[in-house]
Amino acid sequence: MRVKPKWLFYIDNIRALASANPIRMVLTAAGIFVSVFLFAAGYILITSYYGGMLRFAQQRASRSIVCESYFTDSDGRLDIKEQTGKELTQVMDLTSSRCLLSVPLEDEEHWFNLTAKVHGMGRADELLPVTDDLGRFIPIEPELTCGRFFTEQEAASGAPLIIIDRYTADLIFEDEDPIGKTVTLNAGINGGTAGVIGGGSLAVNMTVVGVVEPSLIQESRLLQVKKQIIPQNSDVKLEADVWIPLMALPLFPDYYPDSIRWMGLCETDEEYKLVMSGARKVAENYELIAKPFSVESREDYISVIETEHSYTRRILNFAVLVLCIISGISIMSITVFSVKERIPEIGIRKAFGATGLDVAFQTVLEIVLLAAVVSVVAVCLAYYACKAAELYATRKLLMDFSIRIPTYKLLLPVFVGMLEAFICSILPAVYAANISVTKALRFE
Repeated sequence: MRVKPKWLFYIDNIRALASANPIRMVLTAAGIFVSVFLFAAGYILITSYYGGMLRFAQQRASRSIVCESYFTDSDGRLDIKEQTGKELTQVMDLTSSRCLLSVPLEDEEHWFNLTAKVHGMGRADELLPVTDDLGRFIPIEPELTCGRFFTEQEAASGAPLIIIDRYTADLIFEDEDPIGKTVTLNAGINGGTAGVIGGGSLAVNMTVVGVVEPSLIQESRLLQVKKQIIPQNSDVKLEADVWIPLMALPLFPDYYPDSIRWMGLCETDEEYKLVMSGARKVAENYELIAKPFSVESREDYISVIETEHSYTRRILNFAVLVLCIISGISIMSITVFSVKERIPEIGIRKAFGATGLDVAFQTVLEIVLLAAVVSVVAVCLAYYACKAAELYATRKLLMDFSIRIPTYKLLLPVFVGMLEAFICSILPAVYAANISVTKALRFE
């Protein structure tokens, strides 16, 4: 005689119970679904929010190095080249932003002013720096949309050339091809004319030679500007980053550099480690002679940003923990309710020879299997609900928010749902295992 495996008996019993009382099974599944759905939605939103705080930092080019000095006579670039053989690109910024465009808004009482942070570059084809709202320096790998980068010879000769991003090109030239067109820096705020210093006009004309894709920082700024334009109750300012040849900076009569930076991009991890080690040695040598010289890697920069947001991260992690506890309590209460409804059935099973362990295992297995199926559905629907919330937040509320979560991280809510179902069904399972046959059969 062939004996049926016990695990098949458990599965058949679950199926029989589900078909015998489908309403109870549906209510149990609904309770688990709500718990896992809330946890998954909260987890996705919190993870995306924290990831959004770091995405500006993460756009910094991998294996990029930035050195900075406040002494123009300390040419650390040559020292680093002697140490490592790596030629870094010199970058100098104008101390203040320059106006590119000033036009009246529809109410004709307020103005839209497009200003630019001007970066003088020794070369532009490897890295282009952008600055965030706190003035932090972020080198990114440029993606050319049209035109070209200016050459090292043009950078050294001080040719009046400029590279702008696509958003800036659309604002200034609208649907026209910007390549070869002229832009005016120091155009004058609120429709005014450029000032005069030392008998010469502050306005400087530059020829556009290239257009690059905008950075994430610029996308965020543009979204904030849209929120300001809609009420039209004040002047609106948008700042962009533009890049010109290094030796073109003296074209500005009020030019004065606030610091000197050098940056470079390494092709391999080995080269990156070598250059970073050499640059740090140079920084230590300059520190001995009281000349400030800093070296920053991508990892250093991201570490600083993470430290700044560590308190926020702890709050978000606590919120995830609270959601996890709430969903666990909900699953436990649902399991207890299910067990109490089935006390007569448990008594019948025990009367036919089922042990307390069989009853406990049956209770846990039923909830875990149900949670596995329901959790997958709940996580999928939670993800699409969050995407709908993102669409509403960006289009209607003009918020800078996006759902960015790796696929593998979506498995965590599924695993948590199953783990919580297992843990939170243990006490109800023990309760079910200890029910006596006589009390179960008399239970109403």
